[in-house]
Amino acid sequence: MRSALCMITASLLFFVVPSIAGTSISLNASNDLVVEHAVIVQPTIGVQETTGFLTIWNGTREPVRLASVESDAFGKISIRRTEMTKVQDMPDPVYGKVPIPGRAELLMRPDGVYLTLGEPKRNVETLTDIDMVLVFDSGRRIAVSATWIRTDTQMADHHHGDGDE
Repeated sequence: MRSALCMITASLLFFVVPSIAGTSISLNASNDLVVEHAVIVQPTIGVQETTGFLTIWNGTREPVRLASVESDAFGKISIRRTEMTKVQDMPDPVYGKVPIPGRAELLMRPDGVYLTLGEPKRNVETLTDIDMVLVFDSGRRIAVSATWIRTDTQMADHHHGDGDE
């Protein structure tokens, strides 16, 4: 169990972009915990589950851990990661919390860490934005409004401090 936890933590860290990894950080970079992007893929009609992606900048010097995500629009939200195997890519739930080191960002992607949102509580197809609350292990809660994107929409190529492409 302990070795599995170490492997999960190590694989999650590959998807966290540290500020010292050859990318420059803007002098205007926030010194706080900031959700820079929040998008949810519009579910196709009849599908009860969809995916969401966040970009979270931790401008503090201390590591934080994302514990959970809540929303009044969905009954179930889980943090998942894609594990690459020789046969296929397997989505697995993240056991524990997602670490975000100080002065680094978590960039969620379909082939890495992402959200699954299920059990819609109302007709989500009519909504333009979905309000969510990110809960961190420190007890801090950050409210964010996620934008719907279509399944064929290319996600922004985000690099903290460089803007989006």
